[in-house]
Amino acid sequence: MKLRFLQLEPRQQLVTAGSAALLALLLAGGILLQLHKAQVQAQLQLQQAAAELTQVQALAAQFAALHANDKPASEDVVDLTAVVSRSLQAFGLQPTRMQQGSSDELQLRLDAVPYSDAIAWLASLEQSGSAVLLRATFSQGAGDTSTLSVSLKKRP
Repeated sequence: MKLRFLQLEPRQQLVTAGSAALLALLLAGGILLQLHKAQVQAQLQLQQAAAELTQVQALAAQFAALHANDKPASEDVVDLTAVVSRSLQAFGLQPTRMQQGSSDELQLRLDAVPYSDAIAWLASLEQSGSAVLLRATFSQGAGDTSTLSVSLKKRP
């Protein structure tokens, strides 16, 4: 094959080499496009799984609290994790971490949240009367976003 290529005229060699290079570029571009599509799809699945995990953690915390107290579930018993989860959803916020501390304390973290949204959410939660803000730490992020770390306690 190399011998045939060398037997071609210089112009034909240039056209053949250019065609081969173009074909290689098209193939590489097609492969990269498919990889990009797969990456975007995987990111979406990861975000959905994170949202589901938060909901499952809230339910697990409720179950653990009920099981630990061996008290029957009633409408009067409101779990702090459930209250916070509903409140976050109402403001369109998604925690990156939510962890039950002691039986009546909850720590959570929100990344890349607009500062004004975080303040509005904290004020709303405090005014609802279901939680007491123990500690809130803001770290400056990109633009007007912040990382918010919060410790809450169930209001007695």
